[in-house]
Amino acid sequence: MHEFSVAESLVDELKRILREHNATSIKSVNIEVGKYSNIIPELLNDAFNLIKNEETFLKDTELKIEVLPLKLRCRECNSEWTPDEIDLRCIRCGSTDIEVLQGMGILLREVILERE
Repeated sequence: MHEFSVAESLVDELKRILREHNATSIKSVNIEVGKYSNIIPELLNDAFNLIKNEETFLKDTELKIEVLPLKLRCRECNSEWTPDEIDLRCIRCGSTDIEVLQGMGILLREVILERE
């Protein structure tokens, strides 16, 4: 389950943010997970909760996960679309010169810190 290593990396980044801002704990974390990122949000949430129980600064942290659909753009005709399934051909001109705009990665969107 690679979601556990993703959760560990997320916690490492949260520790860095906590130190950088001289905060004592984290109230909430908002992340975006692409539908085609090979990350299962439920497993990521479970892994985060396992790690959270071992970290006092995360004791009351709420993890919010938003799943983003795949969004593509054609470099030939600049059409943008959200396909129902992965089809790397432009729906307008048929070109295979496609750019992925979202839906393939994971992004730490927002961290709400608490200070004493």
